[in-house]
Amino acid sequence: MSRDVEATVDHDRRTATITTTFDHPPEAVWRLWSDPAAVARWWGPPGLPMTVDHHDLRPGGTVEVTVDAPGGTIRGRWDVIAVEPPRALRFTFSSDGLEPTEVDVRIVPEVDGSTQMVVTAGFTSEATFAHALAIGFVEGLSRSVAAAHDAL
Repeated sequence: MSRDVEATVDHDRRTATITTTFDHPPEAVWRLWSDPAAVARWWGPPGLPMTVDHHDLRPGGTVEVTVDAPGGTIRGRWDVIAVEPPRALRFTFSSDGLEPTEVDVRIVPEVDGSTQMVVTAGFTSEATFAHALAIGFVEGLSRSVAAAHDAL
C-alpha cells in the first residue's frame, strides 16, 4: 500500500492540495469520512487524542471534533456543503486559531483498482492563506492524510 502523500500549494489560487493513493476501493476510502470512528483515527493532529462529538454528514449537517492538545482543547467543525458518496465531499472547516476554510474532497477510482484521494483546502483571503502556511496547516494536513492509511 502506498503511503506517499503529495502536497501542492498554489499561491495564485490560495489553495493547498494533498493527494494520496490507497490500495482499497472508493467505498472503503469514503468510510474515512463517513464513519465517525474512522474520522477519529486520522483527522486532526497525528498523535493527539481526538473525539468526534457530532457526525451528521449530509448537506447542511455538521461534524464536530475535539482534540486534546498539550496547550489545551482544540475544537473543530465541518459545515457540510455537498456530499456525493463515495466520490466527493465539500465542507467549510473551522477550528480554533484558523479562519474558516473550504475543503473539497475527491475520491477517484484508478484502473489498477487503487483509489486516489485528493483533499483541497481553499482560503478566502491572502491573509488567511499566509496565516495557514505560517502555522503549518499544509504539513499538518499532509500528516493527517498520511495517517488515514492506518485508519482503513
